[in-house]
Amino acid sequence: ASPLGEKDLLAGERIFRAAGTGGISCARLADGEPLWELRKPEPPLFPLVLAGRGEPGRELPGYLLALSAAAEGTELLVIDADRGAVLAAVGLEDHAVEAPIVVDEMAVIACRGSLQALSLLGLPRERAAVAWKVPMAAGATAALAGDENGHCLILGENLFAVNIATGALAATANLGNLAPAGRRLELRAHRGLIYLFSSASGVGAGGISCLELLGSSFEKRWGLETPAIMTTGFALSSDKLAYLTADGKGGGALHLVEAATGRQLPGLVCSRQAPLALSADLSACYMVLSDGGLSRFSHIRGREAWRVSLGAGDVA
Repeated sequence: ASPLGEKDLLAGERIFRAAGTGGISCARLADGEPLWELRKPEPPLFPLVLAGRGEPGRELPGYLLALSAAAEGTELLVIDADRGAVLAAVGLEDHAVEAPIVVDEMAVIACRGSLQALSLLGLPRERAAVAWKVPMAAGATAALAGDENGHCLILGENLFAVNIATGALAATANLGNLAPAGRRLELRAHRGLIYLFSSASGVGAGGISCLELLGSSFEKRWGLETPAIMTTGFALSSDKLAYLTADGKGGGALHLVEAATGRQLPGLVCSRQAPLALSADLSACYMVLSDGGLSRFSHIRGREAWRVSLGAGDVA
């Protein structure tokens, strides 16, 4: 039902795939050799999530998390990403509304009316159970993120931070003070800072706010407004924040700022091809362009390193 590759996950030189029929498989990226396959009747509801085991010196893969529909709500599977073995299966009473996140060895799941967390320590366990469950107002849980100070961040009618160990509320911020009404909001966390992206539907006016959680309150560190920000392009890596804008004439631009200060850095203007999607690693940003091209922009050198055509105009 979904486009090929939409729910694929690449990590540790492996590709993890969730089939529309319910199976989950792992293959070696270099040559496509199958490594394991887990057959289950219900397909995952969301893209798979991969989390490290937290052991010193260990590289990914670690735990693979999958949510699927169950008779009374949702089932969470914790899978050994090396072998494909199920380490824990937990039934959630409520229906999950988005993919889980992992913060400090805790898997957090946003459900209709609740936020639930499961400890990933001590697996496998025959009877794994939810560590804590806290109620959420209807429609409150729209996005989740985790910071590096033991908090889970929830974006809904307001911005909330809860203690990851207990689920206790740590801080609240009124979104009316951070973004105009009617804008779409997205949430990111990076190196102890919190970022709210606000945009109109599709392409339109928007902005970015950088917040810091100090004690029991959110403090704004910097913010910016831009006339044509795109909802599909935000990336955080190596203390830099990247975002995309469109110019209304079939082109657009890649913008870079220092993540901690908001200071503008050299970017890239695409005069004839609109940038459609954005990703980043420690040294570069990667953009899919509307003509089917892929561009690598070095945010260390501040210039485009290469551009290649993928031979199709509908690359997503």
